[in-house]
Amino acid sequence: MPVGEFLRYGLGGGFGRFAWIVTNQFDKVYVARAASLTDTTLYSVPAGLLQRLNILRSVVSNVVLPMMSELHGPNAAADLRRMYLKSVRFMLWFGLPPLIFLFALMPQFLGLWLGGEFASKSIWPARLLVISQALFFLQGQADLVIVARDRPWRVDALVWLQAAACLFCWKLLISRYGILGVAAGSALAQALCMTVALAFSHRRILNLPWREFLAEGLYAPGLSALLTLTAVFPIHSSVTTWPRMLACVLGVVAIYYSSTYALMSPEDRALFWNWVASGRLRLDRLRKEP
Repeated sequence: MPVGEFLRYGLGGGFGRFAWIVTNQFDKVYVARAASLTDTTLYSVPAGLLQRLNILRSVVSNVVLPMMSELHGPNAAADLRRMYLKSVRFMLWFGLPPLIFLFALMPQFLGLWLGGEFASKSIWPARLLVISQALFFLQGQADLVIVARDRPWRVDALVWLQAAACLFCWKLLISRYGILGVAAGSALAQALCMTVALAFSHRRILNLPWREFLAEGLYAPGLSALLTLTAVFPIHSSVTTWPRMLACVLGVVAIYYSSTYALMSPEDRALFWNWVASGRLRLDRLRKEP
């Protein structure tokens, strides 16, 4: 490997990690400096909770990236588009249910867990962070396409763009809106980077029209999410005990995945049942092992 290429990939990835720290940790620093310790706690708890969901994007990326990187031949472009749209659907099908639950029931969840002050003061900052997390999931698949086509430095540039946008928005909004301004700044920065990533990957790599992306990538998961929110949000204020919270979680899962299965294409259903069969085989092998 040429030294220049090694340095470009290695240093680019390292500096990208630093920008990632800016985006995901410096918001707490801004809150701590500009607001009270109480506001820092009110912001940090839902922010830290949502960051735990980043592992869902990592799981999907670890499966999809090697397959995208190996696509070659005359049908590679069409296969890449199909794999990208499928990865978008499955990323949202895995990632949206916990986000729907947190968006609708975050006040009740924080109130039961940590007390009434969290329920009253963290509600809209937390919901803006939920929206930011959904945009993060959506951008992840575009980033995979860019990396798979040997352009990882562009992803590092996007990470730095998001870090710079976060710093600018936080500085602009925190003095006026407090922790709500910090959450709004994070959401705006994430929306900017997601838009740039989607526009670049769709136009320069995939040649994917926006209409096709909306119809084949976002329609089914988005409709399932809308149906679930429509069913859960009107009753969220009545969730005042842990048993009711558990019942709502089960309701979110049942409504979302039943509507998801109804909206799945035959190809996606076949893939789902292949995964189920593969999981059963693995369980059988584990049971037979001494």
